[in-house]
Amino acid sequence: MRDETGPVRFELDDLRGGWTLLAFFPPGMAADPELAAFERLRRRFVDEDCLVVAVSIDSWWQLREAEASFPLVADTDAFLATAFGAFDQGDAYFGWVLIDPSGRIRDRDFDHGPCASCALDALRALRDRPYLRLVS
Repeated sequence: MRDETGPVRFELDDLRGGWTLLAFFPPGMAADPELAAFERLRRRFVDEDCLVVAVSIDSWWQLREAEASFPLVADTDAFLATAFGAFDQGDAYFGWVLIDPSGRIRDRDFDHGPCASCALDALRALRDRPYLRLVS
C-alpha cells in the first residue's frame, strides 16, 4: 500500500461502502504505461466514489518505486488474482474488476488489459453517467 515503509495486510472488506476497481497488471507494473493512465484518471475515479487498487504478482520491493498515488498490491502468491479470475493454472490475465459498494462484482474485462479509460467508462455506465470522452 502507498505511504507505508513496508508491506501491510490488505483486506477487501475494508473497501466496502464505495466502488473499488482492481486493476491487474503484468509483472513489471511499475514501468507499465497504463499505470500512468490510471494515475492521470485517478481524480475522475474519485469523483465516481471509486478507489483504484493496482495488483501485480511483483514483490513489494519492485512496486515501491512505482509512481502512483493509489494503493498497489504485491500479490506475490497470486491469491487475489486467482480469487478474481486473473490467474488460473499458472496463466496470468491482465485487466480489471469493478466491485460495487456492497462488495459484489459488477463488471470485469480481461480481454483488453488494464485499460484505465475502459474501466472508467464501464464504471460510469454502471452508475448511469455519461461516458468519458478523451480528446487528443
